[in-house]
Amino acid sequence: MLTIITMSLPKLQLENHIKSLYDAECSFAPSGEIKIVLNGDEPWANYHGHSENMGISDEFRNTIEEHGWYAEWQNPEILWLYPDEDFESKYPPGELIAEWNRYVESIQAPSDYVYWNNDESFEELGITIRQVLTAAKHDRYDWDHRFLTLDGYGNPISSNNLDDVLDMDELEDWMYTVTK
Repeated sequence: MLTIITMSLPKLQLENHIKSLYDAECSFAPSGEIKIVLNGDEPWANYHGHSENMGISDEFRNTIEEHGWYAEWQNPEILWLYPDEDFESKYPPGELIAEWNRYVESIQAPSDYVYWNNDESFEELGITIRQVLTAAKHDRYDWDHRFLTLDGYGNPISSNNLDDVLDMDELEDWMYTVTK
């Protein structure tokens, strides 16, 4: 079976730019990231560097940011480049909730599930009117919010912002590294 790998022109341009300016080999992950393997003596990238750019030179950071990417260290020898896109706006809320729930199930933390704030969720969770009124009294629950989760005691917490009911950074890492 022949597999054709396509990459966008900006990604190819960035790869060529990094190879020509920094003499570094790049490889591409199936989910779209760029992996740079370092030998430890690069003046533009040092895992143990103490700078505001996390060990990456201003020139290199500017180079990748101009192409719409950002860098993150995996370990002292591997630097990953990720597309700098607004992760939350890339997916509809229902897909983010479903993926988050798969993630918390995989780490065996079902108490961190996120639900739609509706009657079906209340029935499924067995939330009582008393719990809702108490949470509303303490400004932790609003009938008009879209999303619902439970605190450590099984009481409802609601929000219109997904960032309030799930960890968007954890979800992004999960979706880019585990599921893709």
